[in-house]
Amino acid sequence: MLDCVFDHITHACVVCKKPLVSPEAKRNCKGRYNVRLGDAIKTVLGFFGITEDRVSSAIGKPCGCKRRREKLNALFGVKRAKDTTT
Repeated sequence: MLDCVFDHITHACVVCKKPLVSPEAKRNCKGRYNVRLGDAIKTVLGFFGITEDRVSSAIGKPCGCKRRREKLNALFGVKRAKDTTT
């Protein structure tokens, strides 16, 4: 668990939306980790046309992108605020 992220306008956590007294207040955030690093990297590279197929054909062998993405997903999560637009 990571500490909550203080929003100076709402005086609440950006992720879990719970009120915080000050930016120095430390509390374990109950927010969700719904974006993972490996998936984020794959998406960004895809915007530039860098895909598993292109990398594999360029180097002439399997690139290992899927295994690398799964390993990054297991190790790192990126916090994202819950969607409140619905």
